[in-house]
Amino acid sequence: MNANKTTSFVESISDSEIHVVCRSESAVQQVKSLGGKRTLLSSEKWKLRYDSDAVLAAHLSVLRDAEIAMAGALGGWPPAAVFERLREQGMLSGKFVEIMWKRPGETVTAEK
Repeated sequence: MNANKTTSFVESISDSEIHVVCRSESAVQQVKSLGGKRTLLSSEKWKLRYDSDAVLAAHLSVLRDAEIAMAGALGGWPPAAVFERLREQGMLSGKFVEIMWKRPGETVTAEK
């Protein structure tokens, strides 16, 4: 599956924030509904706060259901890996879309 420059995605997950790149109004509305705030550096970058794995799982579930992809990577701890860990722990269920970059400006997506 190929993605394009209009695909919204979870860019990263830190200890207390989910960083989302919103490239559609529907993605913005979903992130806002969860209490997300736009960052000062970019009109399409948003952040969501969370304080437990349960809240993280709930937010990721809503984002997945809104067809917002989870960034993946060959190494490290990308959002796709966090989603999979929470799914293995029974905190999330169902499939999600992983987005990865082949090179700048060229992405691929896969349902996991």
